[in-house]
Amino acid sequence: TPTPDFAQPAWEGEPVQGKRILLYPEQGLSDVLLFVRFARELKRRGATVIVLCQALLKDLLRSADYIDEVVAEGETVPAFDIHASLVSLPHLCRADFAALASEPPYLTAPGESRIKLGRLEQAKLRIGIYWAAMPGQAQDRQRSVPFEHFLALTGDPELLFFGLQGGVHQKDIQAFGAGGLVHDVGRGIFDFAEAATALSQLDLLISIDAPVAHLAAAMGVKTWVLLPSTADWRWQLGGATASWYPSARLFRQTVPGPWHDVFTDVQRELDALK
Repeated sequence: TPTPDFAQPAWEGEPVQGKRILLYPEQGLSDVLLFVRFARELKRRGATVIVLCQALLKDLLRSADYIDEVVAEGETVPAFDIHASLVSLPHLCRADFAALASEPPYLTAPGESRIKLGRLEQAKLRIGIYWAAMPGQAQDRQRSVPFEHFLALTGDPELLFFGLQGGVHQKDIQAFGAGGLVHDVGRGIFDFAEAATALSQLDLLISIDAPVAHLAAAMGVKTWVLLPSTADWRWQLGGATASWYPSARLFRQTVPGPWHDVFTDVQRELDALK
């Protein structure tokens, strides 16, 4: 996303009481989902908070009580006094990342919903899965996991699986004849408000590094993130936890390429959950 050229000054960390601040994305969807938490801090400091975001995020962010106005890219931006990129907020707000772990979740599903996940009587856990990055994204091949690894987790009557995958890989469910094992809800998810509605009905999300994993963790949903050996900086450089997402657990490849060891760990943890 190109940096917008505004006539108004950039915010440099000074008091924002009584100011209208516009926050905008510099990069992708994941960055908005990760850093929009700092809008809550700006609201606490007395600012009126306006968020400019990708259209897919607009309805989700409108349900956040610490954001006053949400405008999608391409729409008319309302009047504001100062601006900041979302990525710059941890630095400008002097974030204490250790303290973030004790903050309550900062994203929620909207009140009204068109998505209702089914139940089965014997199923103890409802688990969402997401396995493939959108084509054309950087490192999408390293981040994606072959669907058959996820398929191997299914078949236990105590576990009910829902595929949240969108795009071309959503067809993997039918291609593997797995419609009876993985309920395809991805075809009904057209934006992040609907994704949040689905996530709010799950006990667990198992996902590759993708925006849906950031959304689930931001909502406080139990989230297992499967990471390639060279993981994105947003998931920190090692370990099984990320300080800014207390409900997330990270499963990392030890060597580039194969995912078998990761799924051995996932299967063991799934067995322990039941």
